[in-house]
Amino acid sequence: MQSRRKPLLMGICALGLLPAVCAAAPGQGGAAMGTLPPPPAVSSSAVPSPAVPSPAVPSPAVPSPAVAVAAAEPRFDAASIRRALRLTEWAPVEGGFFIAATLGLGPNAAALFADSNRDPTPVLRGGLLIGGQTSRYVLHVGLEYMGGDVLGGGVSHFGAVLFWLGTTGALWRSSDGRAELIASARLGPGVAFGFGSSSTPSLLIGYELMPGLRYYLHPHVSLLAQAGLGGEYVVRTGSGSVAIGVHTLAAWIGPALVL
Repeated sequence: MQSRRKPLLMGICALGLLPAVCAAAPGQGGAAMGTLPPPPAVSSSAVPSPAVPSPAVPSPAVPSPAVAVAAAEPRFDAASIRRALRLTEWAPVEGGFFIAATLGLGPNAAALFADSNRDPTPVLRGGLLIGGQTSRYVLHVGLEYMGGDVLGGGVSHFGAVLFWLGTTGALWRSSDGRAELIASARLGPGVAFGFGSSSTPSLLIGYELMPGLRYYLHPHVSLLAQAGLGGEYVVRTGSGSVAIGVHTLAAWIGPALVL
């Protein structure tokens, strides 16, 4: 009976001594029988932040070959032609050498020289003006010729040459400088002559007072149109001096060039 109790008592003692053994060897028993060690600390900086998608950048459009060829071809529309001729953004030149051609109507005192009974109707005349231009004024000299026919009488043809000295000024100018309201005055001597056996040249004096318009088509090119009062006097110096005067409408139009 005692032999059976001895193993039982030894087992109970072993169970009673087990906590003491575990406490005496914490590095061994605690590790084997104790609680699990805490998990390693995880740093927040080591955790990668979620990637933020960047906005989509559209890729440059590549024109088709047909569009590229059409863009490379020269354009001949109205805007490109105006740019080529400098008809869009420009201003007239301020001054320079002035030259103009004139064609119009004027007094025909030379016709009275040929035939004193002739009606003094204005006749066709043409000339050339040269001079200098500033920003608003033109000072010029000119040469002008006029002629015609007289039906009947001893002298059938007449003519006259006038040498002008005059000035033209701009009274008003548009904001872009291309349109001007102008006025001019001209005075000069001349020679009237008839084509006949009994005709002799005579002194001719003429004048003109005319308002008008001037429009610039190009920085150096303009068109002038004027109309007003003109007069001429023919002085006969033969046997008995006689002065014949005519005052009628005078008008002319022509291009002008400033260099």
